[in-house]
Amino acid sequence: MFLDGDQNYFMRNPKLYEPGMRGACFGKLKMAEWVLYAIWHALVVYFVCFFALTAAGDDNSPRQTDGKDLGFWVAGHVVYGVCVFISNLVLAHKFHHHHW
Repeated sequence: MFLDGDQNYFMRNPKLYEPGMRGACFGKLKMAEWVLYAIWHALVVYFVCFFALTAAGDDNSPRQTDGKDLGFWVAGHVVYGVCVFISNLVLAHKFHHHHW
């Protein structure tokens, strides 16, 4: 678990705590970046999913077996599922924890 097997590794290396004390890893600017990144993802997912599933007036849009449009219920579920999938992929990619 620790780099050299010693449980006092972090106590012997106080420089590891310096970025947190200076606020270099997280702060108001970093939080704003994450919020804007999330809003961008949400907009892309929302518009792509709703356009693909509820394209109004398009003859190629997906339909139910009785000819009706799929509607907002199915599109909402697809948007939710895609958001869960993308958020998990982003977390796995950003934090480099791949325990498949």
